[in-house]
Amino acid sequence: MANKKLIYLASPYTAATPEARELNYQRAVEATAYLTRMFDYDIVLYSPIVHSHPLDIILRYPHSKWMEICEVFYKRCDGMLVLCSPGWIHSKGVQKEIEWAQRDNKPMNYYVSDNDGGYIYAPGSDFSALWSDE
Repeated sequence: MANKKLIYLASPYTAATPEARELNYQRAVEATAYLTRMFDYDIVLYSPIVHSHPLDIILRYPHSKWMEICEVFYKRCDGMLVLCSPGWIHSKGVQKEIEWAQRDNKPMNYYVSDNDGGYIYAPGSDFSALWSDE
C-alpha cells in the first residue's frame, strides 16, 4: 500500500436544484467506482463529492468553506483526474481544482463518459511521471 498514489477526482457538484445536485453526486459515485476498478486498485482515488455529500446535507457549509476543505485533501494527493460530466466546464469548484493542479504542476488527466456506463481517457497531461521512479 505504501507505493500507491493518491489521486484527487474533480467533478461538478453545486447545482440549481437539490435533484440536480443529487445527480452530480450519483455521477461522482459511479465514476469513482468505475475508475477505481479500471485502475485495478493501483491508485487510491479520493472524490470530495463522494466522501462529503452526506455531510453537506447536514452541515450546509457555504461553497467557500467546502473549497477550503477540498484543498486540504487535494494537497495530499499526487495528481488529479477531472471528470468531464455535464457542467464541469462551468463549475467554479472544478475550475478552481484545475487551477490548483496547474499551479502545483501535478499530473492531471481528463475522463469523459463513454455513454455506456464507463469512462474513457480524454487528452490531457500524463500520469506516467508518477510511476517513473518505480
